[in-house]
Amino acid sequence: ALDSVLAQTYPRMEVFVMDDGSSDASGSIATRYPMIHYHKLPHQGVAAARNAGIRCSMGDILAFIDQDDLWTPDKTAEQVEYLQQHSAVDVVSCHTEFFLDGIESKPDWLRETRFQRPGKNFTLGSSLIRRSILESVGLFDNVYKSASDHDWFVRALDAGNQVGHMDGVFLKRRLHQDNHSNDTASVRELIAIHRASIHRKRVQRS
Repeated sequence: ALDSVLAQTYPRMEVFVMDDGSSDASGSIATRYPMIHYHKLPHQGVAAARNAGIRCSMGDILAFIDQDDLWTPDKTAEQVEYLQQHSAVDVVSCHTEFFLDGIESKPDWLRETRFQRPGKNFTLGSSLIRRSILESVGLFDNVYKSASDHDWFVRALDAGNQVGHMDGVFLKRRLHQDNHSNDTASVRELIAIHRASIHRKRVQRS
């Protein structure tokens, strides 16, 4: 993941690794790269780690990547150019390609058609986000263990932010046995997120 970030053709980037209390070799791997800002945090969950990264960063455009995924070299440059050309768009996403690592078949939650060919995938790893919309959407909600990113996207749409999409494949998402998406608790979180969205919309209409 870090190699794919540092291989970006876009020249002006600050890179943070937010280590959510890991007990593996994450710290020793990240600190091999002198150009990366490494932060060891107490374990509070992925949402808290992402929020800490946001607070540390200075840029007007934010990007996120999970430790098991890959960006293509032109991702940042292409998406920055898109945002520059579409001033009304707050978030731009891209196509995602899935690949297997250490498992023989796709997980049950992923449709066969999505696995066989790249397609739209509104996730943090596939997106670039203007920092300015955090004022209306807020940060990630630490209530959610594995779906805080989905909750953020739903809140962004509910708040009326414009989401654009590029057809290029800029994210390669690794599928393995330890993906958070494999956790049945994530399904319950998704249900809770969409119930909260329905409630917000009812309040807005009343």
